[in-house]
Amino acid sequence: MNERATWRLLPEATFDGAFNMALDEAVLEAVGAGESPPTMRFYRWGPPCLSIGYSQKIASFDRQALSDHGWHLVRRPSGGRAVLHRDEVTYSIAAPAEDWRLAGGVLESYRRISGAFLHGLEGLGVCLTDEAEGDSAGPRSAACFDAPSRHELTANGRKLVGSAQWRHGAGVLQHGSVPLSGDVAEVVGYLALSESDRERARALLRRRAATVEQALGTKPGFTEVANAIAQGLSALLAVDWVPGEPTPKELARAAQLRSTRYGTDAWNFRL
Repeated sequence: MNERATWRLLPEATFDGAFNMALDEAVLEAVGAGESPPTMRFYRWGPPCLSIGYSQKIASFDRQALSDHGWHLVRRPSGGRAVLHRDEVTYSIAAPAEDWRLAGGVLESYRRISGAFLHGLEGLGVCLTDEAEGDSAGPRSAACFDAPSRHELTANGRKLVGSAQWRHGAGVLQHGSVPLSGDVAEVVGYLALSESDRERARALLRRRAATVEQALGTKPGFTEVANAIAQGLSALLAVDWVPGEPTPKELARAAQLRSTRYGTDAWNFRL
């Protein structure tokens, strides 16, 4: 039987995209080095930000459209495709690679975490399914939510939670987003497509993705959804939460990573 563990739960916070990615990596480094306990945090983005996957081509995106809105772009250390972060709950989990919750590779750990998310969000009344096989049928765009991957959650066949994982050194980082409300196809306006292709992509994305408000029929608050997810992880992954704060070392490292990597054109526009 897997024993319960105590994990740190950081307070909800809002940062710009570059600092959000920098803090995720700083916490991952501290956790992997054994300097900090396994950690989860829930956060917002201010201003709104388009995050793109580690290997995505910058030419796939309309940087001028983002700039016109005063919104940011950041390249994640993890893979996957683009996510427009506005009205959503974003989460990150950092834990040692040897922890049984993250062991067994990407798909196996995805399965465990998805099961915990499913349990938590169903507590809000959302009817969810774990996409055991994933959907590879039909065209796909540079946007994350246009089709579920294996062990991502869907509501009535529409993707509700998008996640990506990065295994680095002795640690594992998984972060992702749960859109609360709004138009799931808004991200298409920031893809480098012709207007006709954008219209097709919008229609496709609206069929393939959903917000919590659409799945539930009412919009829960950020804290309500974050608490439900934390409760799901506690119940299914045997985690006891202890509220904590980022350490001074983590914050200093995050500031360094922001200035040397995630806040730079050399990183964000490198491909």
